[in-house]
Amino acid sequence: MELPIAATAQLQSWSDLASASIHFIFLFVGLGEETPWRGFALPELQKRYSPFAASLVVGVFWAAWHIPLMGVEFKADLIVPFLLGVMAASVVMAWLFNRTSGGLLPLPLMHASVNTVGAGYVFPMFIGSADTRLSCVYSLLWTIVAVALVRTAPKMTQELRVQ
Repeated sequence: MELPIAATAQLQSWSDLASASIHFIFLFVGLGEETPWRGFALPELQKRYSPFAASLVVGVFWAAWHIPLMGVEFKADLIVPFLLGVMAASVVMAWLFNRTSGGLLPLPLMHASVNTVGAGYVFPMFIGSADTRLSCVYSLLWTIVAVALVRTAPKMTQELRVQ
């Protein structure tokens, strides 16, 4: 795989990245996104739809929320894998929300962890076709987990009456 020269420096700075970035990402990205998407919209949608259907609706809005990043934070050829990953991650996050009985704290923690490790550390180590392959594999993994959860967690496809 094609690694940029900076890969060694990135490996050495992992502890700095983890400690500084996760706090910022937790406060501004994790809480900022998960509070409205899963803290408000998901429970409201689950009053009418199954968690799976509600997660797809939230996923569409969550994907739209990221439109300003498209072509800026990542290349145009990565838009489709990114959107697929967001939709699949929305299903996983809905499962986590329901599995924790509507607990909100695990969601921004997961979001911040994924962004810190993935976007802040792993993805920058890849360039060119290796970055494209990594993005596709990353989206595929989110999709596999989402499909597994929908297939193995019967409540994901049943209508829940969240109060």
